[in-house]
Amino acid sequence: MTRIVFILALCLSCLCAHAQFSRDVAYNQILKLQSEGIDTIVTYAGVVPMYGWIEQSNQLGKIVVQQYTFVFYQAKGKGYVIRFMTYTDYVGIPGRQAISKPMLVDAELMLKWAADNFYKIREQPICSHIITEKPDSINTVYDIYYPSHTEGINLRVIIGKEQVGQDFVFEDCQHNYTDSGPENLNYSYNVRTYTYRLYSILKAITQSVQNDLKY
Repeated sequence: MTRIVFILALCLSCLCAHAQFSRDVAYNQILKLQSEGIDTIVTYAGVVPMYGWIEQSNQLGKIVVQQYTFVFYQAKGKGYVIRFMTYTDYVGIPGRQAISKPMLVDAELMLKWAADNFYKIREQPICSHIITEKPDSINTVYDIYYPSHTEGINLRVIIGKEQVGQDFVFEDCQHNYTDSGPENLNYSYNVRTYTYRLYSILKAITQSVQNDLKY
């Protein structure tokens, strides 16, 4: 019995260690970039608590990603991105960890925009779910609602020693609505925030390059 408890505890410790990998290693990379004189850095991180999501990497093949952190920065006038990732590989081995090589990416305008709107991003947080139900066209306040197994999103803009960030779930930025079901009342607010604009830009950039990254 003691042995079983020990093994379970060890497994949980390993899972916690894997869950911390991308953020911890990304943080060390940020410190390194700052020591090299990089002034503006933007990070985009995501985590799914349970199942992860399937991704087709040109180098790694079909994988299931548990969490990731993209780090964007500009050096000598050119934009770069690095990805830190925990994933399950194509043969089903979980807890794999990978760091991509820096990749040239069209991110200069995004980095400038994020720096210019630093304080607006701080002042306009993404709102969490508030749902209304519309039976017979009558609006009735429903419960505060969080879908299960959501994709958690973390954005950070770092300028020098100053940092601003937002944490939210992917569903906060979706117009979740059906004729007979609930609706995300905060959607119309969220899509007008500077955080959502940055999120949309980062999502588009990362989706366009993630399969081509080299590890």
